[in-house]
Amino acid sequence: MLHSLRTVHDGVVVGITTVLVDRPRLSARTVFPEIRNDIRQPRPIVLDPDLRIADLEETLLLKNPIVVCCDGDTSTLQSRRRRVMDKLRRECQGGEVITCKRDAVSGKCDIIDALQQLQTRCHIRSVLVEGGAGIIQAFLEAQCAVPDRTEPVPLVDQVIVTVKPWYLGGYRVMKKQLPSKTPLVLQRPWIAQGSDDFIVYGQTAPIDGGQQ
Repeated sequence: MLHSLRTVHDGVVVGITTVLVDRPRLSARTVFPEIRNDIRQPRPIVLDPDLRIADLEETLLLKNPIVVCCDGDTSTLQSRRRRVMDKLRRECQGGEVITCKRDAVSGKCDIIDALQQLQTRCHIRSVLVEGGAGIIQAFLEAQCAVPDRTEPVPLVDQVIVTVKPWYLGGYRVMKKQLPSKTPLVLQRPWIAQGSDDFIVYGQTAPIDGGQQ
């Protein structure tokens, strides 16, 4: 299911911690080799506000990724940017680094501005947010926030959670409670059973009585 979801989005978003710890590929694969060449591949997108990816000694497994960092003119950040660009050329068959605003509260990438930059500069119109917990938290908090504009920006429109019936200590889907006074409620939810896990799906609740 995961690989099918990747094929219908322009990009797959993860945080820098996921890249440093798990070293994912973020590509779409199939069990049907005869149609492998027809798979629509999303672009990997790494939210890395301080370009920590420059310090990664292992080879990146991503192909043509987009690394999103925060605005900054310091010599340290510029040096890191050059190192990242060199790493992308050597290891990732290309890639690019784009900048966005820094969130005043968290100090991380401003999610709304990052999405706007991705759309304007990279023609990314839809993304699959895979995590980890910090990135999922940031998107959901931005969804619940009231933007300073007439029309709220729909960031998250669908949520899919897979649960394996194993006791392994658990994985944090979110880091903490959302700051909104009411919980983010999923509309039209349904639950299905896969081969070895359970799937929970729902659409995000309207904002302000009808906006999604």
